[in-house]
Amino acid sequence: MLILAVESSCDETAVALVRDGREVLTDQIFSQAALHAVYGGVVPEIASRSHVEVISQLADRALAEAGVTRKDIDAVAVTCAPGLIGALLVGVNFAKSAALALGVPLIPVHHIRGHIAARESHVLDILKQNKDSLLHIADQPPYIIQLPE
Repeated sequence: MLILAVESSCDETAVALVRDGREVLTDQIFSQAALHAVYGGVVPEIASRSHVEVISQLADRALAEAGVTRKDIDAVAVTCAPGLIGALLVGVNFAKSAALALGVPLIPVHHIRGHIAARESHVLDILKQNKDSLLHIADQPPYIIQLPE
């Protein structure tokens, strides 16, 4: 399965192509650090507008670098929360449009849960080794972290 993954939750735009959930064929990232540096922090409107300007170019570059076509894409994943609302809307609308045009499923990804899932096996191994751990992470999605009562 080939997934086109889109991330635009704050001040970086990223598009990746991932095969079978683990093999990253390519990841294209545009950093906005220089755009926001003069303000001393991220300006949400500037971030959103920058995402609009670069997201389709990053997707095209990802396809070219991976040597695949749009027809090879089986699903589109996108960060849906948390993040700057305007920035998220750019990524979500790009991903929804791509999924609709390609006739493939759209997979919403919670930003924080995505980090946990990416490290899932490592975290679960630690928890299995340390039965007195303060954290419990669910075995299945949505990978909720709970503190003991």
